[in-house]
Amino acid sequence: MVMGAVTHFSRRAALLFVILASGTLSAGPALATGRISYPFPTLYDISCPSTSLCVAVDKLGHADISTDPAAARPTWTGSKINTLDSPSAISCASTSMCVVVDSAGRAGISTNPTALSPSWSFGPTGGGVSYTPDVSCGSTSLCVAIDDRGDVVSTRDPTAANPTWRLLNIDGTSLRGVSCVSTSLCVAVDDRGNALASTDPAADSPSWSVPMPIDSSALSSVSCASTSLCVATDVSGRTVRSTNPTAPIPAWSAPAPTAGTILSDLACPSTGLCFAAGAQTLDALKGVSALISTDPLDSAPTWSVPPGFPVGPGDPETPATVSCASTSLCMLVLGESGLITTDPADEHPVWRPTHIVELPTGLVSLRGSPTASGAVLEFRLDCVAEWIEECRGAATVTATERLAPNGRTITAVGLGAKGRHRRSVVIGRSTFATGFEGNGKTYTLKLRLNRAGKRLLARFRRIRARLSITATASELRVPPKIIPVTAVGVSFRTSAIKHRRR
Repeated sequence: MVMGAVTHFSRRAALLFVILASGTLSAGPALATGRISYPFPTLYDISCPSTSLCVAVDKLGHADISTDPAAARPTWTGSKINTLDSPSAISCASTSMCVVVDSAGRAGISTNPTALSPSWSFGPTGGGVSYTPDVSCGSTSLCVAIDDRGDVVSTRDPTAANPTWRLLNIDGTSLRGVSCVSTSLCVAVDDRGNALASTDPAADSPSWSVPMPIDSSALSSVSCASTSLCVATDVSGRTVRSTNPTAPIPAWSAPAPTAGTILSDLACPSTGLCFAAGAQTLDALKGVSALISTDPLDSAPTWSVPPGFPVGPGDPETPATVSCASTSLCMLVLGESGLITTDPADEHPVWRPTHIVELPTGLVSLRGSPTASGAVLEFRLDCVAEWIEECRGAATVTATERLAPNGRTITAVGLGAKGRHRRSVVIGRSTFATGFEGNGKTYTLKLRLNRAGKRLLARFRRIRARLSITATASELRVPPKIIPVTAVGVSFRTSAIKHRRR
Protein backbone atom coordinates (compact mmCIF):
# COMPACT_ATOMS: atom_id res chain seq x y z
CA MET A 1 0.00 0.00 0.00
CA VAL A 2 1.37 3.37 -0.92
CA MET A 3 2.09 5.75 1.88
CA GLY A 4 2.19 9.44 1.14
CA ALA A 5 1.92 9.35 -2.64
CA VAL A 6 2.25 12.78 -4.21
CA THR A 7 -1.12 14.07 -5.38
CA HIS A 8 -0.29 17.25 -7.22
CA PHE A 9 1.54 17.11 -10.51
CA SER A 10 2.67 19.99 -12.65
CA ARG A 11 0.52 20.80 -15.66
CA ARG A 12 3.50 20.10 -17.86
CA ALA A 13 4.05 16.63 -16.39
CA ALA A 14 0.35 15.84 -16.74
CA LEU A 15 0.63 16.29 -20.51
CA LEU A 16 3.17 13.52 -20.94
CA PHE A 17 2.02 10.95 -23.47
CA VAL A 18 3.30 8.36 -25.92
CA ILE A 19 1.75 7.10 -29.15
CA LEU A 20 1.34 3.34 -29.45
CA ALA A 21 1.21 1.90 -32.95
CA SER A 22 -1.97 0.32 -34.24
CA GLY A 23 -2.23 1.84 -37.71
CA THR A 24 -1.99 -0.04 -41.00
CA LEU A 25 -2.20 0.86 -44.66
CA SER A 26 -5.40 2.88 -45.08
CA ALA A 27 -7.39 3.56 -48.22
CA GLY A 28 -10.68 5.32 -48.86
CA PRO A 29 -12.69 6.57 -45.89
CA ALA A 30 -11.27 4.11 -43.33
CA LEU A 31 -9.59 5.46 -40.23
CA ALA A 32 -5.97 4.63 -39.45
CA THR A 33 -5.49 5.13 -35.74
CA GLY A 34 -2.68 5.51 -33.23
CA ARG A 35 -3.41 5.23 -29.52
CA ILE A 36 -2.30 7.87 -27.03
CA SER A 37 -1.39 6.97 -23.46
CA TYR A 38 0.81 8.14 -20.60
CA PRO A 39 4.33 6.69 -20.49
CA PHE A 40 5.38 7.44 -16.90
CA PRO A 41 4.93 7.79 -14.03
CA THR A 42 1.51 6.16 -13.65
CA LEU A 43 1.17 3.56 -10.92
CA TYR A 44 0.39 4.67 -7.37
CA ASP A 45 -0.22 1.44 -5.50
CA ILE A 46 -0.39 -2.35 -5.75
CA SER A 47 -2.32 -4.99 -3.80
CA CYS A 48 -1.81 -8.75 -4.14
CA PRO A 49 -4.22 -10.70 -1.90
CA SER A 50 -3.13 -14.05 -3.36
CA THR A 51 -0.89 -15.62 -5.98
CA SER A 52 -3.86 -15.47 -8.37
CA LEU A 53 -4.56 -11.72 -8.18
CA CYS A 54 -2.62 -8.47 -8.18
CA VAL A 55 -4.30 -5.11 -8.80
CA ALA A 56 -2.40 -1.89 -9.45
CA VAL A 57 -3.98 1.58 -9.72
CA ASP A 58 -2.66 4.55 -11.66
CA LYS A 59 -3.19 8.29 -11.53
CA LEU A 60 -5.72 8.26 -14.38
CA GLY A 61 -8.26 6.16 -12.51
CA HIS A 62 -7.38 2.78 -14.04
CA ALA A 63 -7.12 -0.55 -12.26
CA ASP A 64 -4.56 -2.79 -13.98
CA ILE A 65 -5.25 -6.41 -13.08
CA SER A 66 -3.33 -9.68 -13.34
CA THR A 67 -4.86 -13.05 -12.45
CA ASP A 68 -1.54 -14.84 -13.04
CA PRO A 69 1.08 -12.63 -11.31
CA ALA A 70 3.21 -15.66 -10.42
CA ALA A 71 3.50 -16.72 -14.07
CA ALA A 72 6.73 -16.32 -16.00
CA ARG A 73 5.03 -13.63 -18.09
CA PRO A 74 2.01 -12.26 -16.23
CA THR A 75 -0.91 -10.93 -18.25
CA TRP A 76 -2.29 -7.49 -17.34
CA THR A 77 -5.62 -6.00 -18.38
CA GLY A 78 -7.02 -2.57 -17.67
CA SER A 79 -10.29 -1.54 -16.04
CA LYS A 80 -11.51 2.05 -15.84
CA ILE A 81 -12.88 3.24 -12.49
CA ASN A 82 -14.90 6.00 -14.07
CA THR A 83 -15.64 8.72 -11.53
CA LEU A 84 -12.63 8.54 -9.24
CA ASP A 85 -10.07 11.31 -9.14
CA SER A 86 -6.44 10.32 -9.04
CA PRO A 87 -6.39 7.03 -7.03
CA SER A 88 -4.03 7.06 -4.07
CA ALA A 89 -4.24 3.56 -2.61
CA ILE A 90 -5.81 0.13 -3.06
CA SER A 91 -6.42 -2.84 -0.78
CA CYS A 92 -7.80 -6.22 -1.82
CA ALA A 93 -9.06 -8.39 1.03
CA SER A 94 -9.45 -11.36 -1.30
CA THR A 95 -9.89 -12.28 -4.94
CA SER A 96 -13.53 -11.25 -4.56
CA MET A 97 -13.13 -7.74 -3.13
CA CYS A 98 -10.91 -4.72 -3.77
CA VAL A 99 -11.30 -1.16 -2.49
CA VAL A 100 -9.52 1.83 -4.01
CA VAL A 101 -9.55 5.36 -2.55
CA ASP A 102 -8.75 8.60 -4.33
CA SER A 103 -7.34 12.05 -3.65
CA ALA A 104 -10.82 13.49 -3.05
CA GLY A 105 -11.81 11.05 -0.29
CA ARG A 106 -13.97 8.79 -2.43
CA ALA A 107 -13.94 5.01 -2.76
CA GLY A 108 -14.36 2.56 -5.62
CA ILE A 109 -15.26 -1.05 -4.80
CA SER A 110 -15.21 -4.18 -6.96
CA THR A 111 -16.60 -7.56 -5.90
CA ASN A 112 -15.42 -9.24 -9.11
CA PRO A 113 -11.85 -8.00 -9.74
CA THR A 114 -10.88 -11.26 -11.45
CA ALA A 115 -13.68 -10.98 -14.04
CA LEU A 116 -12.87 -10.26 -17.68
CA SER A 117 -14.56 -6.85 -17.30
CA PRO A 118 -14.67 -6.05 -13.56
CA SER A 119 -17.40 -3.75 -12.34
CA TRP A 120 -16.68 -0.92 -9.91
CA SER A 121 -19.14 0.93 -7.71
CA PHE A 122 -18.07 4.27 -6.36
CA GLY A 123 -19.10 7.01 -4.00
CA PRO A 124 -17.94 9.34 -1.22
CA THR A 125 -16.74 7.91 2.05
CA GLY A 126 -18.59 10.76 3.75
CA GLY A 127 -17.85 13.16 6.55
CA GLY A 128 -15.81 15.60 4.47
CA VAL A 129 -12.83 13.27 4.19
CA SER A 130 -10.02 14.85 2.18
CA TYR A 131 -6.94 13.25 0.59
CA THR A 132 -6.76 9.58 1.60
CA PRO A 133 -3.17 8.30 1.36
CA ASP A 134 -3.93 4.72 2.42
CA VAL A 135 -6.61 2.07 2.87
CA SER A 136 -6.47 -1.39 4.44
CA CYS A 137 -9.09 -4.12 4.26
CA GLY A 138 -8.43 -6.63 7.05
CA SER A 139 -11.26 -8.81 5.77
CA THR A 140 -14.26 -8.66 3.45
CA SER A 141 -16.18 -7.24 6.41
CA LEU A 142 -13.82 -4.39 7.30
CA CYS A 143 -12.04 -1.65 5.38
CA VAL A 144 -10.34 1.31 7.03
CA ALA A 145 -9.05 4.40 5.23
CA ILE A 146 -7.14 7.36 6.63
CA ASP A 147 -6.85 10.98 5.54
CA ASP A 148 -4.48 13.91 5.92
CA ARG A 149 -6.61 15.50 8.68
CA GLY A 150 -6.14 12.72 11.21
CA ASP A 151 -9.41 10.96 10.38
CA VAL A 152 -10.13 7.27 9.99
CA VAL A 153 -13.15 6.27 7.96
CA SER A 154 -14.30 2.67 8.03
CA THR A 155 -16.99 0.39 6.67
CA ARG A 156 -18.19 -3.01 7.87
CA ASP A 157 -20.11 -3.70 4.68
CA PRO A 158 -17.77 -2.87 1.79
CA THR A 159 -19.50 -5.38 -0.50
CA ALA A 160 -22.95 -3.83 0.00
CA ALA A 161 -24.62 -1.88 -2.80
CA ASN A 162 -24.26 1.30 -0.73
CA PRO A 163 -21.60 0.76 1.95
CA THR A 164 -21.94 2.71 5.17
CA TRP A 165 -18.79 4.65 6.10
CA ARG A 166 -18.16 5.93 9.63
CA LEU A 167 -15.83 8.83 10.34
CA LEU A 168 -13.73 9.27 13.47
CA ASN A 169 -10.98 11.78 14.15
CA ILE A 170 -8.14 10.08 16.04
CA ASP A 171 -5.14 12.37 15.48
CA GLY A 172 -4.28 16.04 15.29
CA THR A 173 -2.03 15.67 12.28
CA SER A 174 -1.82 13.92 8.94
CA LEU A 175 -2.02 10.14 8.97
CA ARG A 176 0.30 8.46 6.47
CA GLY A 177 -0.34 4.71 6.67
CA VAL A 178 -2.72 2.09 8.06
CA SER A 179 -2.62 -1.70 8.36
CA CYS A 180 -5.48 -3.94 9.52
CA VAL A 181 -4.65 -7.57 10.28
CA SER A 182 -8.30 -8.48 10.84
CA THR A 183 -11.29 -7.10 12.68
CA SER A 184 -9.21 -7.35 15.87
CA LEU A 185 -6.30 -5.02 15.04
CA CYS A 186 -5.61 -1.89 13.01
CA VAL A 187 -2.51 0.28 13.38
CA ALA A 188 -2.04 3.75 11.89
CA VAL A 189 1.02 6.02 11.74
CA ASP A 190 1.34 9.77 11.21
CA ASP A 191 3.78 12.36 9.91
CA ARG A 192 5.00 13.28 13.41
CA GLY A 193 6.36 9.83 14.25
CA ASN A 194 3.32 8.62 16.19
CA ALA A 195 1.53 5.26 16.12
CA LEU A 196 -2.11 4.64 17.02
CA ALA A 197 -3.91 1.30 17.40
CA SER A 198 -7.42 -0.10 17.67
CA THR A 199 -8.32 -3.61 18.81
CA ASP A 200 -11.99 -3.16 17.91
CA PRO A 201 -11.94 -1.32 14.56
CA ALA A 202 -15.20 -3.02 13.47
CA ALA A 203 -17.15 -2.01 16.57
CA ASP A 204 -20.09 0.42 16.43
CA SER A 205 -17.89 2.94 18.24
CA PRO A 206 -14.29 1.79 17.72
CA SER A 207 -11.71 2.94 20.25
CA TRP A 208 -8.26 4.13 19.20
CA SER A 209 -5.27 4.75 21.41
CA VAL A 210 -3.86 8.23 21.80
CA PRO A 211 -0.95 9.04 19.46
CA MET A 212 2.16 7.35 20.83
CA PRO A 213 5.56 8.77 19.80
CA ILE A 214 7.72 5.95 18.40
CA ASP A 215 10.03 7.85 16.03
CA SER A 216 11.66 11.27 15.75
CA SER A 217 10.99 11.36 11.96
CA ALA A 218 7.75 11.26 10.00
CA LEU A 219 6.53 7.72 9.47
CA SER A 220 5.82 6.68 5.86
CA SER A 221 4.20 3.23 6.09
CA VAL A 222 3.14 0.43 8.41
CA SER A 223 2.45 -3.27 7.94
CA CYS A 224 1.17 -5.77 10.49
CA ALA A 225 1.85 -9.43 9.79
CA SER A 226 -0.26 -10.56 12.77
CA THR A 227 -1.32 -9.45 16.22
CA SER A 228 2.27 -10.19 17.31
CA LEU A 229 4.19 -8.10 14.76
CA CYS A 230 3.81 -4.62 13.28
CA VAL A 231 6.62 -2.83 11.45
CA ALA A 232 6.73 0.83 10.42
CA THR A 233 9.14 2.79 8.20
CA ASP A 234 10.11 6.44 8.32
CA VAL A 235 11.29 9.04 5.83
CA SER A 236 14.84 8.81 7.18
CA GLY A 237 15.22 5.21 6.03
CA ARG A 238 14.67 3.56 9.42
CA THR A 239 12.30 0.91 10.73
CA VAL A 240 10.57 0.45 14.09
CA ARG A 241 8.65 -2.61 15.22
CA SER A 242 6.31 -3.82 17.91
CA THR A 243 5.78 -7.43 18.96
CA ASN A 244 2.80 -6.58 21.18
CA PRO A 245 0.73 -4.06 19.17
CA THR A 246 -2.51 -5.13 20.91
CA ALA A 247 -1.20 -4.25 24.38
CA PRO A 248 -2.71 -1.20 26.16
CA ILE A 249 0.71 0.45 25.83
CA PRO A 250 2.58 -1.35 23.00
CA ALA A 251 6.36 -1.48 23.14
CA TRP A 252 8.13 -0.21 20.03
CA SER A 253 11.81 -0.68 19.25
CA ALA A 254 14.16 2.22 18.70
CA PRO A 255 14.40 3.35 15.04
CA ALA A 256 17.05 1.27 13.25
CA PRO A 257 18.77 2.40 10.02
CA THR A 258 18.43 0.29 6.86
CA ALA A 259 21.49 0.57 4.61
CA GLY A 260 21.12 4.10 3.27
CA THR A 261 17.63 3.62 1.81
CA ILE A 262 14.77 6.11 2.12
CA LEU A 263 11.74 3.84 2.52
CA SER A 264 8.36 4.63 0.96
CA ASP A 265 6.42 1.39 1.39
CA LEU A 266 6.41 -1.87 3.31
CA ALA A 267 4.70 -5.29 3.26
CA CYS A 268 5.03 -8.00 5.92
CA PRO A 269 3.13 -11.11 4.76
CA SER A 270 4.34 -13.14 7.76
CA THR A 271 6.34 -12.82 10.96
CA GLY A 272 9.26 -14.30 9.03
CA LEU A 273 9.35 -11.88 6.09
CA CYS A 274 9.11 -8.13 5.52
CA PHE A 275 9.65 -6.52 2.12
CA ALA A 276 10.33 -2.76 1.88
CA ALA A 277 11.03 -0.45 -1.04
CA GLY A 278 12.43 3.01 -1.42
CA ALA A 279 15.26 5.01 -2.91
CA GLN A 280 18.94 4.32 -2.36
CA THR A 281 20.85 7.40 -1.18
CA LEU A 282 24.36 5.98 -1.32
CA ASP A 283 26.35 7.51 -4.20
CA ALA A 284 27.25 4.11 -5.59
CA LEU A 285 23.67 2.79 -5.51
CA LYS A 286 21.36 5.71 -6.24
CA GLY A 287 17.94 4.65 -7.49
CA VAL A 288 15.01 2.44 -6.57
CA SER A 289 15.90 -0.34 -4.20
CA ALA A 290 14.33 -3.12 -2.17
CA LEU A 291 15.11 -4.38 1.30
CA ILE A 292 14.15 -7.72 2.78
CA SER A 293 14.23 -8.94 6.35
CA THR A 294 13.70 -12.61 7.19
CA ASP A 295 14.01 -11.99 10.94
CA PRO A 296 11.71 -9.02 11.68
CA LEU A 297 10.80 -10.49 15.09
CA ASP A 298 14.42 -10.36 16.28
CA SER A 299 15.52 -7.65 18.66
CA ALA A 300 17.93 -6.41 15.98
CA PRO A 301 16.43 -7.50 12.63
CA THR A 302 18.66 -7.59 9.56
CA TRP A 303 17.64 -5.60 6.47
CA SER A 304 19.55 -6.04 3.24
CA VAL A 305 19.25 -5.48 -0.49
CA PRO A 306 18.61 -8.95 -1.95
CA PRO A 307 21.39 -10.15 -4.28
CA GLY A 308 20.50 -9.65 -7.91
CA PHE A 309 17.92 -6.93 -7.31
CA PRO A 310 18.04 -4.62 -10.37
CA VAL A 311 18.55 -1.19 -8.83
CA GLY A 312 16.94 1.33 -11.16
CA PRO A 313 16.36 5.09 -11.42
CA GLY A 314 13.91 6.59 -8.97
CA ASP A 315 11.06 9.04 -9.46
CA PRO A 316 10.31 11.49 -6.64
CA GLU A 317 6.70 11.92 -7.80
CA THR A 318 5.89 8.21 -7.74
CA PRO A 319 7.50 6.34 -4.84
CA ALA A 320 7.97 2.61 -5.21
CA THR A 321 5.12 0.58 -3.71
CA VAL A 322 5.08 -3.07 -2.69
CA SER A 323 2.69 -5.90 -1.88
CA CYS A 324 3.18 -9.51 -0.85
CA ALA A 325 0.48 -12.14 -1.24
CA SER A 326 2.52 -14.53 0.88
CA THR A 327 6.09 -15.66 1.33
CA SER A 328 5.84 -17.03 -2.22
CA LEU A 329 4.93 -13.82 -4.07
CA CYS A 330 6.07 -10.24 -3.65
CA MET A 331 5.75 -7.42 -6.17
CA LEU A 332 7.22 -3.93 -6.46
CA VAL A 333 5.80 -1.33 -8.86
CA LEU A 334 7.16 2.00 -10.02
CA GLY A 335 5.98 4.13 -12.91
CA GLU A 336 4.32 1.75 -15.33
CA SER A 337 6.30 -1.41 -14.64
CA GLY A 338 6.87 -3.92 -11.89
CA LEU A 339 9.28 -6.48 -10.48
CA ILE A 340 8.02 -9.83 -9.23
CA THR A 341 9.67 -12.53 -7.15
CA THR A 342 8.16 -15.87 -6.18
CA ASP A 343 10.95 -16.66 -3.73
CA PRO A 344 11.46 -13.43 -1.71
CA ALA A 345 12.73 -15.27 1.38
CA ASP A 346 15.45 -17.14 -0.51
CA GLU A 347 19.08 -16.19 -0.09
CA HIS A 348 19.19 -15.30 -3.80
CA PRO A 349 15.65 -14.45 -4.93
CA VAL A 350 14.92 -14.24 -8.66
CA TRP A 351 13.37 -10.99 -9.90
CA ARG A 352 11.32 -10.85 -13.09
CA PRO A 353 10.30 -7.55 -14.72
CA THR A 354 6.74 -7.08 -15.93
CA HIS A 355 5.24 -4.21 -17.93
CA ILE A 356 1.80 -3.35 -16.65
CA VAL A 357 -0.67 -2.56 -19.40
CA GLU A 358 -2.02 0.98 -19.51
CA LEU A 359 -5.36 1.99 -20.96
CA PRO A 360 -5.16 4.44 -23.86
CA THR A 361 -6.38 7.93 -23.10
CA GLY A 362 -7.10 9.00 -26.66
CA LEU A 363 -6.71 8.47 -30.39
CA VAL A 364 -4.96 10.19 -33.28
CA SER A 365 -6.38 9.17 -36.66
CA LEU A 366 -6.04 9.82 -40.37
CA ARG A 367 -9.52 10.46 -41.76
CA GLY A 368 -10.31 9.68 -45.37
CA SER A 369 -7.87 9.84 -48.31
CA PRO A 370 -5.29 12.61 -48.77
CA THR A 371 -5.71 14.78 -51.87
CA ALA A 372 -3.02 16.56 -53.88
CA SER A 373 -3.28 19.75 -55.89
CA GLY A 374 -0.08 20.53 -57.73
CA ALA A 375 2.75 20.47 -55.19
CA VAL A 376 0.45 20.68 -52.15
CA LEU A 377 -0.91 17.61 -50.32
CA GLU A 378 -3.91 18.03 -48.04
CA PHE A 379 -5.06 15.51 -45.42
CA ARG A 380 -7.31 15.42 -42.36
CA LEU A 381 -6.26 14.31 -38.91
CA ASP A 382 -8.48 13.51 -35.95
CA CYS A 383 -7.26 14.32 -32.43
CA VAL A 384 -9.47 12.71 -29.77
CA ALA A 385 -7.96 12.67 -26.29
CA GLU A 386 -9.01 12.69 -22.68
CA TRP A 387 -5.96 14.04 -20.91
CA ILE A 388 -3.77 15.78 -23.47
CA GLU A 389 -3.99 19.12 -25.23
CA GLU A 390 -1.98 18.37 -28.36
CA CYS A 391 -1.42 15.56 -30.82
CA ARG A 392 2.11 15.97 -32.14
CA GLY A 393 3.74 14.23 -35.04
CA ALA A 394 5.11 14.43 -38.57
CA ALA A 395 4.04 13.65 -42.13
CA THR A 396 6.66 12.51 -44.66
CA VAL A 397 6.28 11.85 -48.40
CA THR A 398 8.80 9.53 -50.08
CA ALA A 399 9.23 8.24 -53.62
CA THR A 400 11.58 5.81 -55.35
CA GLU A 401 13.88 7.03 -58.13
CA ARG A 402 15.16 4.71 -60.86
CA LEU A 403 18.62 5.73 -61.95
CA ALA A 404 20.60 5.19 -65.14
CA PRO A 405 23.67 2.96 -64.90
CA ASN A 406 25.80 6.05 -64.35
CA GLY A 407 23.98 6.52 -61.05
CA ARG A 408 23.20 10.14 -61.73
CA THR A 409 20.50 10.43 -64.37
CA ILE A 410 16.98 9.82 -63.11
CA THR A 411 14.97 7.80 -65.65
CA ALA A 412 11.74 7.22 -63.65
CA VAL A 413 10.20 8.08 -60.32
CA GLY A 414 7.32 6.65 -58.27
CA LEU A 415 6.34 3.71 -56.12
CA GLY A 416 6.65 1.40 -59.13
CA ALA A 417 10.15 2.41 -60.12
CA LYS A 418 12.05 -0.84 -60.42
CA GLY A 419 15.51 -1.87 -61.41
CA ARG A 420 18.90 -2.53 -59.96
CA HIS A 421 19.75 1.17 -59.56
CA ARG A 422 17.16 2.63 -57.21
CA ARG A 423 17.04 4.94 -54.27
CA SER A 424 14.39 6.34 -51.94
CA VAL A 425 14.09 10.08 -51.68
CA VAL A 426 12.11 12.33 -49.32
CA ILE A 427 10.14 14.77 -51.46
CA GLY A 428 8.23 16.50 -48.66
CA ARG A 429 7.98 16.64 -44.88
CA SER A 430 5.98 18.61 -42.33
CA THR A 431 5.42 18.45 -38.57
CA PHE A 432 2.13 19.12 -36.82
CA ALA A 433 0.77 19.88 -33.36
CA THR A 434 -3.02 19.79 -33.39
CA GLY A 435 -4.80 21.29 -30.41
CA PHE A 436 -7.43 19.30 -28.55
CA GLU A 437 -10.92 20.80 -28.25
CA GLY A 438 -13.87 19.18 -26.53
CA ASN A 439 -14.29 15.50 -27.37
CA GLY A 440 -12.07 15.76 -30.41
CA LYS A 441 -11.73 17.67 -33.64
CA THR A 442 -10.72 17.02 -37.24
CA TYR A 443 -7.89 19.22 -38.46
CA THR A 444 -7.03 19.89 -42.11
CA LEU A 445 -3.26 19.88 -42.62
CA LYS A 446 -1.18 20.74 -45.67
CA LEU A 447 2.22 19.52 -46.81
CA ARG A 448 4.21 21.10 -49.67
CA LEU A 449 6.77 19.30 -51.77
CA ASN A 450 10.35 20.28 -51.11
CA ARG A 451 12.80 21.44 -53.77
CA ALA A 452 13.63 17.89 -54.86
CA GLY A 453 9.94 17.01 -55.07
CA LYS A 454 9.08 20.08 -57.12
CA ARG A 455 11.97 19.38 -59.52
CA LEU A 456 10.83 15.79 -60.05
CA LEU A 457 7.21 16.86 -60.51
CA ALA A 458 8.21 19.45 -63.10
CA ARG A 459 10.19 16.82 -65.03
CA PHE A 460 7.86 13.82 -64.88
CA ARG A 461 4.53 15.69 -64.41
CA ARG A 462 3.23 12.86 -62.21
CA ILE A 463 4.72 11.28 -59.08
CA ARG A 464 3.34 8.29 -57.22
CA ALA A 465 4.61 8.40 -53.62
CA ARG A 466 3.87 7.28 -50.07
CA LEU A 467 2.64 9.47 -47.22
CA SER A 468 3.78 8.23 -43.81
CA ILE A 469 2.29 9.74 -40.66
CA THR A 470 4.04 9.30 -37.34
CA ALA A 471 3.24 10.58 -33.87
CA THR A 472 5.76 11.76 -31.32
CA ALA A 473 5.87 11.52 -27.55
CA SER A 474 6.06 14.67 -25.47
CA GLU A 475 9.22 16.71 -25.79
CA LEU A 476 9.79 15.98 -22.10
CA ARG A 477 10.69 12.40 -23.01
CA VAL A 478 14.34 12.00 -24.01
CA PRO A 479 14.96 10.60 -26.52
CA PRO A 480 11.51 11.21 -28.02
CA LYS A 481 9.61 8.08 -28.96
CA ILE A 482 8.32 8.12 -32.55
CA ILE A 483 5.83 5.46 -33.62
CA PRO A 484 4.12 5.00 -37.03
CA VAL A 485 0.41 5.73 -37.20
CA THR A 486 -0.27 4.88 -40.86
CA ALA A 487 1.08 4.96 -44.44
CA VAL A 488 -0.96 5.54 -47.61
CA GLY A 489 -0.28 5.92 -51.31
CA VAL A 490 -0.63 9.42 -52.81
CA SER A 491 -0.18 10.94 -56.28
CA PHE A 492 1.03 14.37 -57.36
CA ARG A 493 0.55 15.74 -60.87
CA THR A 494 1.10 19.05 -62.52
CA SER A 495 -1.81 21.20 -63.58
CA ALA A 496 -2.74 21.08 -67.28
CA ILE A 497 -0.85 23.65 -69.37
CA LYS A 498 -3.02 25.92 -71.47
CA HIS A 499 -1.60 26.97 -74.86
CA ARG A 500 -2.58 30.27 -76.52
CA ARG A 501 -3.89 30.30 -80.04
CA ARG A 502 -1.83 32.32 -82.50
